[in-house]
Amino acid sequence: MVGKDMFVHITFHFIDLLENEAFSAYIIEEGASKYIYNEGTITNEVSVSFTSIEGPSVIFCVRAPHSGGHLNFSIKFGADARDYSIIAKSTHLDPVDARIQNVLDELSSFHKAQLIGASFIDKTSEKAIQTYHLLARFAIANSVFMIFSTMCYIFYFRHFFRSKKLI
Repeated sequence: MVGKDMFVHITFHFIDLLENEAFSAYIIEEGASKYIYNEGTITNEVSVSFTSIEGPSVIFCVRAPHSGGHLNFSIKFGADARDYSIIAKSTHLDPVDARIQNVLDELSSFHKAQLIGASFIDKTSEKAIQTYHLLARFAIANSVFMIFSTMCYIFYFRHFFRSKKLI
């Protein structure tokens, strides 16, 4: 699932597109007001990379040429979407370095999820502490009430028995 602030890479083209024909396509995030990609006459392979802003879904729509055809389409997101071939050409990275970079991306995503989880745990523990203090105040107030009511009963019955001359 494509998440918020996630790198996305989409590649597509028609396999059997005739020479004089073109197709159109657009890509937009659900809830967004601007297109990520919008082209009316496409004749070659298209490769689009972007970072998702809105969140969980990306809408991809293609209008086929009049003759029809077969669409070849791939979508990658997260750590899989990085194009390490550009890095490899400039710095001559080997596959191990690319894999390490992929692992670092996954660990970064995991760390981000851990921070979000920790903030939820902090909020929950804060609520638990507030509830504990509320229950402690209630218990103290209940104890004071019981002591006060017991003293009232003692005073009342002592006065009652003295008036009847039983004590």
